[in-house]
Amino acid sequence: MIPLFKVYVPEGTAAKLEPVLSSGYIAEGVEVKNFEKALQVYLCNENVLTTNSCTSSLQIALRLSNVKAGDEVFTTSMTCIATNAPIATLSAIPVWVDVDPSHGMISPETLLKSIEKHPDIKVLIYVCWGGDLGPLQEIDTICKACGIKLIVDAAQAFGGRTNEFILGDGTYGDYTCFSFQAIKHITVGDGGAIAFRTNDDILRATKLKWFGPDRDGFRTANGEIDWTADVPEIGFKMHMNNIAGCIGRAQMDDDINARLFKYLVNDLRLTKALQGTLERSWKGATAAWVSTFLGDNSIGLLDFLKEKEIHASKMHVNNDIYSGFHADSVDLPGVEKFMDRHICLPCGWWVSDDNIQYIVESVKEFYA
Repeated sequence: MIPLFKVYVPEGTAAKLEPVLSSGYIAEGVEVKNFEKALQVYLCNENVLTTNSCTSSLQIALRLSNVKAGDEVFTTSMTCIATNAPIATLSAIPVWVDVDPSHGMISPETLLKSIEKHPDIKVLIYVCWGGDLGPLQEIDTICKACGIKLIVDAAQAFGGRTNEFILGDGTYGDYTCFSFQAIKHITVGDGGAIAFRTNDDILRATKLKWFGPDRDGFRTANGEIDWTADVPEIGFKMHMNNIAGCIGRAQMDDDINARLFKYLVNDLRLTKALQGTLERSWKGATAAWVSTFLGDNSIGLLDFLKEKEIHASKMHVNNDIYSGFHADSVDLPGVEKFMDRHICLPCGWWVSDDNIQYIVESVKEFYA
């Protein structure tokens, strides 16, 4: 089976972990700080904070955007449930924004229509589907003009860039949330990070990810808890630990650009070879976690590729079908069409030249 996803752990990581495991200090500490510093350098942004998952990062970003119980949040239903679960756990309500059926992401047109209907909503979660950046620049411009906080769910888009910016450098989005879960571009076992546009929220976010206290001022000189210290805002338990931080630093030291470049090369090769058979959904900047294509009879193609030992997938189910979100039912023709026509193919570092050729031949055989 050619897998759609595969875990990558750099050679020598176990040896780097041994002193951490035997140190007696595996909570958040120097290993996490070292990983954060590596991320700050890579993302060209000193305002980066690690967490224990991208979902946690999104929840902190929502709190920083002052979302509270009963508030409404613009978001897409065309994503993993992990994107929208933080809205529900804050007792807020998602307001579904339709997507462009040609790429599966919120578009300027669909966002403006939603803003016209709901002018009082001031927070948007924008998802980079499959690593594709989509019309992020235009979405950012609209959000700035309308006073909307833009939270970018970049769980699938670590390393996405153009010649002008890298996703997470603060150019687009008030908060950019990354995932380091097992099958993402880089993994720490499970973890996440938030990259901020400015440093205005760093202190508050640092407190929120560990229950709420100021850890620098929460203890006295002799190490005891300062019983007089107030905690004005109660937070979460969402910090990264040193085990994850050590793995993360090993990932960043392992020629990460060469590995991420392999995703892009394979995506481009699939796109060129399948031209005229399947249509690549987004044709702009991407981190290419998967290669997303559009075609007829996508379910039949999925079944056929499975028989050929190729793991393809639709990846996620549109979240508007889940009653637990308590969202108003809306007509989402773009989501419906994208769900009907899209298919995600493997393009990661493990996909060989022979695999690419076999995938292309198999797809063309199905449509012959």
